[in-house]
Amino acid sequence: MNSETAPAPDRGRLKMADIARMAGVSISTVSRDLPLIFSSTRS
Repeated sequence: MNSETAPAPDRGRLKMADIARMAGVSISTVSRDLPLIFSSTRS
């Protein structure tokens, strides 16, 4: 797969990076809030 023949390879990479970044942020937020969720449901 040659990046020079692919249409707008930079845009595709940027989009994947943005998706990965958003996914990482959401995962870190959920993992950070998990103890609060578990403690609130337990009590």
